[in-house]
Amino acid sequence: MLKRLSPTEADMLELDAVLDAAGRHHSTNYPAEFGAALAAAVGLGHGLAVSSDSAAVSTLIGAMGLQPGDRVLVAAHLRPRFVFALLFGGLVPVFVDCLHHDLALDVEAIAAAVTTPMRAAFLAAPWGVAQDIKVIRASLSAHGCRLVLDVTDCLSAGLGKSGMAAQADAVLVSLTEGDSPLSTGEGGALLSDDAALMAAALSYQRFADLAGELPGINQKISAMQAALGLHRLGKWPSGLRDPGIQGANLRAMGATDLQETAYGTFLVCRHMDALPGTVIKRLPRSHGLGAVAGLAPSCPRLDNLASSLCAVPLFLAETRNV
Repeated sequence: MLKRLSPTEADMLELDAVLDAAGRHHSTNYPAEFGAALAAAVGLGHGLAVSSDSAAVSTLIGAMGLQPGDRVLVAAHLRPRFVFALLFGGLVPVFVDCLHHDLALDVEAIAAAVTTPMRAAFLAAPWGVAQDIKVIRASLSAHGCRLVLDVTDCLSAGLGKSGMAAQADAVLVSLTEGDSPLSTGEGGALLSDDAALMAAALSYQRFADLAGELPGINQKISAMQAALGLHRLGKWPSGLRDPGIQGANLRAMGATDLQETAYGTFLVCRHMDALPGTVIKRLPRSHGLGAVAGLAPSCPRLDNLASSLCAVPLFLAETRNV
């Protein structure tokens, strides 16, 4: 028998606020406003919100002119839903492993893989672990390979200044409930300082190519989703505390053997026995997907590392008054 979940008082208050705003500003272009506001909040120039996180990838595939059969470099810990979109677009993923001791991208492995023709690299900053992307960007650019970075886990007001996002041609954000510090229920976003690329993405996103430039498909986020995103974005910057403070608080609660405090919204650690009831997230391993299971031997270090690591989403810890 299905159990019907009752909305909490906080859920109802949030819904009332969104509906009230939508009623007062019915002529507002919420999708455009939300995309621009999200980009501005993290310090990037342009933003485009879409209907899902996989839609963000397929929109970018069209905007970048990628074609079926094109080889693309893929971080082993890229979100599986992003990988699904790459496979659906007919692209051929070439997976690269992480380093053996943490979640950082393996710069040498990327440099070796990109010596064969690659149109783009879809990399990730898993759980908000910060990394200097400049060396990777230089290696990719030397071979004409564009850089796309999943920054969902390190989404924060300081992202644009961190150097990670600024080095990418475009960044991907999942807005899926429970998977992101900022959610629209289901959704995704593209952010970039490249105005031409974002104009192409906007054209491709519109059903039947309303901009008259690219063959488009309908991947627009709904006005209500965007209104919800704007409402939550208005509260978001004050809702995320300094992750170092969060890490200290978690230590005070008894968490042991902390690997490091992540840059953004996750704390990566090895043991969380002292925090009963805390939501733990495990590393998503894209090469473990059925469609690309044969590529798993390419990334053995990620499998070994993931078995010993877990993560606390700090934006959830925030709701527990940590």
